[in-house]
Amino acid sequence: MNERLKKVTTVVKDKWSGFSKVVKILICTIPVVIVAIIIILSIMLNHKDSAVLFSGLTTTEVSEISRVIT
Repeated sequence: MNERLKKVTTVVKDKWSGFSKVVKILICTIPVVIVAIIIILSIMLNHKDSAVLFSGLTTTEVSEISRVIT
């Protein structure tokens, strides 16, 4: 198991050293950008704007509206 792990790490290191600097930068930045886009989209899509529809209502009117809504 230990030899196999060393072999795999050697292969990965050889492949990594074979890449140009631009490719290395792209390999590192693309996943970060994708995660950032996912986080931004999830925040934007889950944000709910709220506004006051009625003001100055009595507690009876508020309870009646909430009863109708639910």
